[in-house]
Amino acid sequence: MPPTATRKKDNALWFTGVCDDLHRKILIWNQAYWYGEVHSTRQWLDPSSGKPEDKPVKMAHKIPFREVELEHLVRIIESLRPNSALATELKEIKSVWKYAKAVRGFRFLHSYWSKVPLPSGLHRSVTLIFYPEHVKEIISILQEAKTGQKAETKSSDKDMFEE
Repeated sequence: MPPTATRKKDNALWFTGVCDDLHRKILIWNQAYWYGEVHSTRQWLDPSSGKPEDKPVKMAHKIPFREVELEHLVRIIESLRPNSALATELKEIKSVWKYAKAVRGFRFLHSYWSKVPLPSGLHRSVTLIFYPEHVKEIISILQEAKTGQKAETKSSDKDMFEE
């Protein structure tokens, strides 16, 4: 093999193109997290009025995914966090992708997604309901898969999805 050519890893995690599109969608989801639909709230005491109020803690988002993007997301999560609750959840989401509503054209005309051009291929609108910490965890896992370097995280014996 010539010295200028590089060898591919036998078990490469990141595939340029599809994984980059997936990463971009997850980053957009993270940035617009609080613009989703309120799914769950908790009572908290407002310091100014002293009265309990409902505060949103979990948001629902409709995200246009291609099946190949979900396959790569599940594969990456299973490789880097095997047997985790996140991997199980994403497998279930991937299994219901075929029942989701198809997106027509190259734009998903729903909230903030209407400004984002979609890559070619069949997209379906999948509703995801995660805490913001879980979205950040997915981003750090994707970043780890892309760069090969593990991000600095809190050390804990519990998985983030365990309660």
